[in-house]
Amino acid sequence: MTTKPNVKTCPKCHGEKPLEKFMYADKLRSYCNNCERQQTKWRIARPENRLRTALKDAKRSAAKYGAVDTLTLDDLRYLFTVANGRCAYSGAFMSAPSVEHVKPLSKGGTNSVDNILIVENALNKTKKDGDPAEFIDQHYGFAVTREIIELLAARRGIDFDVVYAEFEDAQAEYSNEFYRKLIGGAGR
Repeated sequence: MTTKPNVKTCPKCHGEKPLEKFMYADKLRSYCNNCERQQTKWRIARPENRLRTALKDAKRSAAKYGAVDTLTLDDLRYLFTVANGRCAYSGAFMSAPSVEHVKPLSKGGTNSVDNILIVENALNKTKKDGDPAEFIDQHYGFAVTREIIELLAARRGIDFDVVYAEFEDAQAEYSNEFYRKLIGGAGR
């Protein structure tokens, strides 16, 4: 059997293609670009790999802000299992789940089970590092805020009132920061 120069057969799709259509043309076992991309999409979409990516991103953020970091892969497995595919804020099934730090890492939050919810990625990006109570109240109402406070209190094994007080303190700090920016920006 003779082989054509600058042509290779993809072992996955069995298509004969020019070498420039291969990502790693010099390797014996490389697939064509299309097959490599498809395989990468499947690999990334696996639930276990989504968890690993979420953990890596959360740990990177914790390191950036110098936050306490006790989160493990098993913790994330637990949180994703408990979430059961539903967003903690909206209650809807998620297409792109993400790790949400209730108290933002940039404002002293921890990267631990008792500070994390699983939410839709779009909502996580909307909240950014804003105040959790205000965000939840504005978008979903007090009932959801109460459920989240109860959930966090149960995870931490402390009384509802303690977590509620933390939410109140965070709200007060957020408001003070907002007013400082407002007054400072008025050209005083």
